Formats: sequence, structure tokens, C-alpha cells
Amino acid sequence: MNTLEHTITEILPKVGTDILKFGMIIEKSLNIIGTPDETTNLDNDGDSVNTVVCNYWEKGYSLFFEGDDNPVFTCADIDNHNVILFGKKIFELNKKDIIALMASNGFQNPETEEEIWGETRLSYQDAVIDFYFENGELNSVSWGADMDDKGEYTFQR
Repeated sequence: MNTLEHTITEILPKVGTDILKFGMIIEKSLNIIGTPDETTNLDNDGDSVNTVVCNYWEKGYSLFFEGDDNPVFTCADIDNHNVILFGKKIFELNKKDIIALMASNGFQNPETEEEIWGETRLSYQDAVIDFYFENGELNSVSWGADMDDKGEYTFQR
């Protein structure tokens, strides 16, 4: 492992982060970001895709890797309040401000849904990003790689 561990500071919709790009193999990703606090293999209810989740509890994010032999980075979830999206500290913004920020960057028509566990999800399918709010405050952000019409990942560079 690399002795210098880097921290994610920026969300790049459909691309990844400032230091990890969607499509990177797990070994290369971990060499950049360091050893996770916890690693879990998800059982995808009969789905043949192997999913490895690397949790970085102290840094405030989880990274998802899919594939059998060399899993690749496909999705992330973050609750680190210092993370940047389109030049703004996203956790300092309310729902209205996030909608305006996304619109100013070409992403329109979000969908809103109340989750059964109590959070409100603001989703942008065209950006492959979800914002989760609890009691009106942003709680976490999940984003991933884009997919084509066949359900295959398309990785942007």
C-alpha cells in the first residue's frame, strides 16, 4: 500500500472523484486512497455481480467496486461535510440551493421521494446522483458511473 493516503475532496458526477475515477480497478484505487476501515462483500440476491464495499468511516465515505476478478470503482456514498460539488461545499447548501447548483451545471428535472426510513431523496438520473436529506439537512450524497441502455457501465475519463 501507498504510505501517503489521499482523501476525497470533490464529487465529479458520472466521472468519480478528484482522486478516483469510475472504472479504476480496486487495487489501484486502494493504492491511492489507502486501506479501508472495513470491507464488505455484498450478496446481491442472486445477481451474479460481485460487489465489494470499502468503508472509510473516519473519512466519511464508502466506495463500491463491482466485478469478479478485478472489481472496478462504480459508485460512492459520502457524508464528509468538507466535500465539494461544482465549486461549492455541498453540505452547506439546502435543498433549494442544491437544485439551483445542479441546474446551473446543466442538470434539470430532479425527482423527489420520501424513503421509508424517513429521509427525503433528491435524485438526478442524468447526473447519476442522489442527495439524501433528514429534517431538511443534507445527510449524504451517493453518485455513480453512467450506464448504457443495456445496463452496462460507461466510464468517462
